[in-house]
Amino acid sequence: MATFDQLYGPTQVALAKKMAKDERKVLALYGKVLLECRAKIRKLYDTYAKDGKLDNADKSIANRLTQLQDEIQKIMDERLPGIIDYQAKLTGEMYEESFYRHCWCIDNGGAVRLDFGLLPKDAVDKAVKGTYDTFAKSRLLLDRTNAVRRLKEDIGLALIRGDSYQALSAKIASHIGVDIEATKKVRYLHKGLSAWSMLVARTEGQRVIAEGQQAAYQKARDLGCDIEEVWDATLDARTRPEHAMLDQQVKDEEHGGWFVSRLGKYVPAPLHSGDPSFDLNCRCRVTARVKYLDGDSSTGKPQSYYEWAKNDYLKQEPIQTKTGEPVNRFSEHLFDRMNDPTRLVSLAQIRDALEHPLVYDKKIEYDDKGRPRRTFFGRFATVGFNPETGIVTTCYPTGKRSLRKIYRQMETEKT
Repeated sequence: MATFDQLYGPTQVALAKKMAKDERKVLALYGKVLLECRAKIRKLYDTYAKDGKLDNADKSIANRLTQLQDEIQKIMDERLPGIIDYQAKLTGEMYEESFYRHCWCIDNGGAVRLDFGLLPKDAVDKAVKGTYDTFAKSRLLLDRTNAVRRLKEDIGLALIRGDSYQALSAKIASHIGVDIEATKKVRYLHKGLSAWSMLVARTEGQRVIAEGQQAAYQKARDLGCDIEEVWDATLDARTRPEHAMLDQQVKDEEHGGWFVSRLGKYVPAPLHSGDPSFDLNCRCRVTARVKYLDGDSSTGKPQSYYEWAKNDYLKQEPIQTKTGEPVNRFSEHLFDRMNDPTRLVSLAQIRDALEHPLVYDKKIEYDDKGRPRRTFFGRFATVGFNPETGIVTTCYPTGKRSLRKIYRQMETEKT
């Protein structure tokens, strides 16, 4: 019989696939908005353009252009609120999916069957309205207003500059944030109106996955399971240092969460701190160590983030410094520094400093014990490296004063 730990992985994969599918659905709706806007613009060019361009001396074109601006605003006003509401609907579906899949993990990973029952509708509504209505929805509406304003400005400038249909069409796509390929597939441009929608989709999706997960754990507790909740950070270089520090830490039940020193408070779950700098784009989860009614338990204890970084990261993602030396391992001192709340540096920032430094020591320096060292100054991190042993010895954030000095030095070298 499969254990909870064996079922947990496939559950996270299934939830990630659903989130990706939901994002594609939202992008498809933005694609329809783009097609409607392009159809209106195409009609104007087909009627009035000469040699593919508009003539700003023709007053009838100017009048038609004003009408076109109103038509574009009407499309935006009619379609975008529907996209926002659709995102809220998908968020509710994701909460339910997370709840039932984690219930399935606990149910099938134990020696007994638990009667979880159906999820009350008001629980779903509460999860969706948690932060969506107060923050995400208001920001999406603000972005819509700004996008409409910029679109209308570009349509007016198209007449003054004599832009071609292709040029104006590309600007419209840039503002909406999607384009339509020859295969009619919607391509995400990572900017414009859809960019915030994607950020909301991912952040809100992750948030309700965590809420559905915790609702399932609480239901299991009510049914007699003894559950320890454990913070589970994503094992890759992009994980933020604050989140890496929490990896594999058990929830403090007395305070109802995990303590984050920078925030000075306990966080009840990933994406629930209330601080956007901590929550946005967070990919952490809460996994469980489950003890069932008959005494069986999920005893697997995965390696922590720093154990993974120490043992496996360089095997999976080898690093070669700007000066050509391979990185063989990270020192214990480095991890002590990374765990220091005053030195929050991620693996991605260490890699960036080593591979793409702003400046670095051309000559190898030696400390008072005769140990060689080369320092790499990156945009976010300053890293000490032993070129003889290939060991990364230390790191700390690159200070603003140091950056100003480096940029002045770079400007001087250019001139």
